[in-house]
Amino acid sequence: QLRIAAGGALPMTQEDVPCIGHAMEARIYAENTKKGFIPAVGKVWHHSPPVKPNVGSVPVEYEDTATTKGGCVARVDTGLQANDVLTVHYDPMISKLIVHAPSRLEAITTLQKSLDKYHLAGIPNNISFLQDCLNHETFRIAGGVDTGFLEREEAYFLRKNRIGGMEDEWHVDMLEQSPLSVAIGVFGVMMKIDDRVGVAHSKGPWSNASGSWRMGGSEGRFRRHLVPLFPEGVDFSSSSSKIECASNRDGSYEISITTPAGRSVYTINGTFSPDGKMNVFVDGTKRMSFVAFTNEEEDKSSFDISLWSSSGTSSSDTYSAWNMTFRHPLPAFASSYRDSDNMLDGDATGGRKRSVKSPMPGKIIRVNAKEGDEVKDGDVLLVMEAMKMEHVVRSPLDGIVGTLELNVGDIVEDGSILAVIDDDIDSRKDDEEIESSA
Repeated sequence: QLRIAAGGALPMTQEDVPCIGHAMEARIYAENTKKGFIPAVGKVWHHSPPVKPNVGSVPVEYEDTATTKGGCVARVDTGLQANDVLTVHYDPMISKLIVHAPSRLEAITTLQKSLDKYHLAGIPNNISFLQDCLNHETFRIAGGVDTGFLEREEAYFLRKNRIGGMEDEWHVDMLEQSPLSVAIGVFGVMMKIDDRVGVAHSKGPWSNASGSWRMGGSEGRFRRHLVPLFPEGVDFSSSSSKIECASNRDGSYEISITTPAGRSVYTINGTFSPDGKMNVFVDGTKRMSFVAFTNEEEDKSSFDISLWSSSGTSSSDTYSAWNMTFRHPLPAFASSYRDSDNMLDGDATGGRKRSVKSPMPGKIIRVNAKEGDEVKDGDVLLVMEAMKMEHVVRSPLDGIVGTLELNVGDIVEDGSILAVIDDDIDSRKDDEEIESSA
């Protein structure tokens, strides 16, 4: 260095420095790309990089990578582990993902495939945004990107919904754009809630035991209404969208997704292993594989699930990666009861009266019906609150509300009769006409 500083020559020239391959680095950040790339904080409850971190370069070979011919390596440098909490006191960078390949195009492809295998859950991050950058045709052209790239291509990223806009809009649109993705997420949540992770599907201990807890006996079906938790400002309960799940005796779930665009119903069975591998059969024919991990909040108020397609790519009806947060799945009354405890004796006209009982102790926080109202099967009668969660109580049939003497703030016990529904609508209407004429 002293000789060079004194004007001496370098021991080699630029021509002596060979260019071997191409390297590329992606920085994984905890940031919300939809809200101006602002840093995000919170708990990371799952972190699985595509290669073992902090061990240097690791050879990688990805299936269906026609543009790579070997010689590709990847490395991940990070200090983050699962269950770590990111705070405002530190840089939001989670990790560096570096790849090296014989050519630039091979490096891009290797980086794309590595990002597909990067599983991170619990905190907003820029992985999807990085994937969109790599997929852009301008980025793939050598020298085609400069500091004005994002500004010029704003329409592309807005269309991908990776920058700008509102995060809650994506969640709401997801219900309509990919109801199957939502249904698969519901399946994973139900498998976890029902303690079926690691249990084989179809007939087995699950199906033998299921009849013992289902309302309506062995022929009844236990139906749950799931409420997604969207970002603050989005009131899912006031929309016409609805997610329902019913357990079938063979261990499958019948999951219906209702949105303004229509109603989609899927029968989903499958397995969910403790290491996160989830194989599902949709409507008995379509087989799909995912990596899925769940997280239950400490106060048990909500349940998260994050899923990644095992292939790393999206299909015509599912995403390559997505996450959803639900309030805990809660029981609601099935549309067909056969349990005598839920039936009152028929009256002289041959009509039936059906009692609706409280599924657990709780407080009434909303009453949607009153005596004399005509209701349809599934209409909301009232809403209870118990254990910091809301329980929607619906009418089990079409009929007239015969008894409903509850007010907001009332405390009810487990098994209390909340309402009585009379299904003899025509007879009730005749009585009302006679009374009015008198």
